[in-house]
Amino acid sequence: MSKQDDATRRTVLKFLGVTASVGAVGAGHAGARMLDGAPNSTDVSTESSLALDDVAVSEEWPQVQGNAAKTGVASSGPRSNVGVAWQFGADDEQSYGDPVVADGAVYATTEEGLVSLTTEGEFRWFADAAGDEEFRYSAPAVDGDTVYVAAKAAETDCNEKTGSALVALDVEDGTEQGRTPLDGGNDSYQSLTVDDGMVYAFGTETMTDGGTLLAIDTASGEEQWRFGVEGSGIASLNSSPAAVSDGAVYLASDRLYALDAETGEEQWVAETSALKSMQEATPTVVGDTVYVGAGRYEDTVYAVDTEDGSIRWENQPDGPGYGVGYWTSAAVAGDYVVFGFQPVEEGRTRGHYAFDREDGSVAWNVTGTVVAPAATEDLVYTGRKALNAADGSVAWEFGDDVPFGTTAPAVVDDTVYVGGASLTAITGDTV
Repeated sequence: MSKQDDATRRTVLKFLGVTASVGAVGAGHAGARMLDGAPNSTDVSTESSLALDDVAVSEEWPQVQGNAAKTGVASSGPRSNVGVAWQFGADDEQSYGDPVVADGAVYATTEEGLVSLTTEGEFRWFADAAGDEEFRYSAPAVDGDTVYVAAKAAETDCNEKTGSALVALDVEDGTEQGRTPLDGGNDSYQSLTVDDGMVYAFGTETMTDGGTLLAIDTASGEEQWRFGVEGSGIASLNSSPAAVSDGAVYLASDRLYALDAETGEEQWVAETSALKSMQEATPTVVGDTVYVGAGRYEDTVYAVDTEDGSIRWENQPDGPGYGVGYWTSAAVAGDYVVFGFQPVEEGRTRGHYAFDREDGSVAWNVTGTVVAPAATEDLVYTGRKALNAADGSVAWEFGDDVPFGTTAPAVVDDTVYVGGASLTAITGDTV
């Protein structure tokens, strides 16, 4: 037995052991713990004047933020009578990343690889895409019968180039279908984007050398084109790759770029501040507007015209500053586009902000734990709670007595899936 096979066997046995012990707690889904604890609920407001006709809406959640346009919008989600349906891995000392959901299966990466469950919380398979080395993994992305994950060496100097790869796995059993080398690999890939037979992955070469967006054909695994950006010091770190809409790719890196999705040719570059600085923001595309938040050097949110890259509005809610914080990826909720803001200096508000999509004014902000949100037309999901999109009031929330962590949520039908110290499914009525 090889080192890789032995390591994978030990990890699978660990997951199976966790499944058995959790399932033994009581009746419910196999391999899952049913938790007591109802959320605190208030009335759900349905006030919203701006229709979602131009917004990409997800029936499933096959990639981070739900779809290639990265709108973070689900067709429905739990509204009332909400509770924890199941929890997986609470006792295995793993940390689970942002989950994705497709065709009745849930996928999330850990420090050791990629795990797949059914939507009822039952263990399906585990895949160690790294082999003999210790790797870090991006959030996965599902396209048809393949799930993709980017992997990079975990222990490397920040200015050392390493062998990273985009790995394709079979959704049925996790067997490897192929891998494509990714340049550099200093970056800890935050997410992948899949759209129209292409998967997009962005990686930095070193801390100061900028990075490269690769467009890879999902059928052949071959690189179709690449687009390099200049370095801007630490502003190159932790870049999510791209949003894709109507034949264009929008890349947030040292600036916001628009590229031709077929050729990778640059269409325009917007005159924003440096967008990337140790944050996880990806552009959100709605109709003829791209919304994106700047990074640690300048905490500004921008709305950019997709036609020519001109800035429609910009807003710096807490005033100017240097090294003040970063914005998460956004979700569109009716009239508003909602970002999370994580400050890195005192005097800044930690929480979620709703910006008017038309003029950029702040409609409301709510303090609390910051994750990249998800939304329906009238609710915003932030992991442990749901907010009314109209005014930011709490629709429902879980108290600290219900133990689960939060990551960017995936919302499908009547369930919110979150990662963290466990994979947790929160379910409820959709009406």
